[in-house]
Amino acid sequence: YGGNVFENMEEQEVFIRQWLSDDAGMPIEAEELKILFYPARYHKYYNSIFALGDICDLIPNNTADVCILEEPEHLNWYRAPGSSSWTTKFCHCVGVIHTNYKAYARDHAPAGFLAAPLLAGVNSLVVQANCHKVVKLSGVLQEFVPGAEVVENVHGIREAFLKEGLRRAAVEEKTGDRRGVYFIGKLLWAKGFDLLLELETYYRHKTGEYFDIDVYGSGPDEKEIKRAFNGRPSEEGNGRMLYSFMGNSRQQQPLPVNFMGRLDH
Repeated sequence: YGGNVFENMEEQEVFIRQWLSDDAGMPIEAEELKILFYPARYHKYYNSIFALGDICDLIPNNTADVCILEEPEHLNWYRAPGSSSWTTKFCHCVGVIHTNYKAYARDHAPAGFLAAPLLAGVNSLVVQANCHKVVKLSGVLQEFVPGAEVVENVHGIREAFLKEGLRRAAVEEKTGDRRGVYFIGKLLWAKGFDLLLELETYYRHKTGEYFDIDVYGSGPDEKEIKRAFNGRPSEEGNGRMLYSFMGNSRQQQPLPVNFMGRLDH
C-alpha cells in the first residue's frame, strides 16, 4: 500500500494503526480496533483478492453478533468447501454494496451479453445467502434481496477532505482561479474513461475548447488510457471512442489532462 511492502502481518498492522491515528485523525479508534488477518490470494486476471479459506471459522463465536460486509457479493464468489454462511455465524448481517459488477461484465467481459445476466444471478444468490439486509450506494445497482434492500450513502467523508475543500474554495474566491475537474480511482476503462472522452468532445462542441482534468491513480489500463487521451488509438482498440467522437484524422489533438500518478489522499 502506498509503495510499502510488508514482511509480515505484524508490520502491516503497525502501519494500519499509525495511518489511522496520524493520517485519518482517529487515534482512539487506532488503539481499539481489532484486526484479524485471513489467508487470501490476488488473482491478476480478475484484479481481485479472494480468500483461501472460511473466514467465518477465524471469528470467535462469542464476538459474532452483528456483521457489516463490504461488497458481500465479491467476498463470497469463492467459498471454501463446507464453509458456513455469514447469516449462520452472525445474528444480523448487513451487506454494503458499492460496485456495478453487472455493468462491468456487460461492457468489458468477453461475451458480456451472456456474462452480465449470469453474474447478476450469482450475485443475487450469494448476497441472499449471506445478508439479512442490503445497503446499496446507488440505485443503478441490480436488485439483490427483494424487500430487504435500501439505497443510502453510508460512506462518510474524512474531515481532511472537507477542510481541504474549504481551503481551496477560499483561495478560488480570492483569486478567481478555478482548477476544474479531477478524477481519483483505479485507471480502468470500466471506470468510464470512454464516456469521459465523449464528454470532452461534447464540451468542446458547446464551448469551443476541452476542459482540464487532473487524474490521480494507476491501474492495469493506464497505458491505453493515456494513449487515448493523448490523441492516439489504444493498441487493444480501447481508445476507439476517441476517434468516433473526434473525427477520423490520424493527427489527433491531445486533451488537457494531467496524469498525477498514485498518491495517498
